[in-house]
Amino acid sequence: MTSECENPELVIAWLDYMNSSDEMTIQASFGMIADDENEYNLHYNDDGALEYWTGSPEGMTFGEYLHKWTLATTAYVIHDVSYMAQNNIFLGNPNNMAKSAECRTFDAYAAEETLPSMKFTDEETETLTSIQSGIKDQILQMTARWIAGESDIDADWDSYISSLNGIGLEEYVSIWQTAYDHYKDMQ
Repeated sequence: MTSECENPELVIAWLDYMNSSDEMTIQASFGMIADDENEYNLHYNDDGALEYWTGSPEGMTFGEYLHKWTLATTAYVIHDVSYMAQNNIFLGNPNNMAKSAECRTFDAYAAEETLPSMKFTDEETETLTSIQSGIKDQILQMTARWIAGESDIDADWDSYISSLNGIGLEEYVSIWQTAYDHYKDMQ
């Protein structure tokens, strides 16, 4: 809210109302709940959870129908939508839920450890940025040449690696390795 807001108390009251309950948060972000008289884009299923209608009864796209009945194009949501899904309060967009379930198929292959957030000096950051730009350019250029058949990946691999090293790949890896070693020492 800016200092030019004419009715700050109304803005605060609106925010409080939009986040006053799970049901209100869902409607603010995802559309109105259907009742006996109106087929809005949300409804209660047989288990008592809110879910989307799977179609758009007025012949609109799902997005058009969603925005027709959504109170805000994007609401500041305090309530946790994933918590609501786990507790059968709101099941979310069926397309997103199906995609999420499909993505869980790959959980067994996920890395057990991910690269943590690293700390670099200003000088290291400047060096990394400079080297990374050249590395990315070389990778994109050679990838395009390999795809287009203008270069033989097997025959040109050693020269490709040499070109990356000439750009500063070894220094780039060394800076990252030093930062990672420092991170591990702090654990």
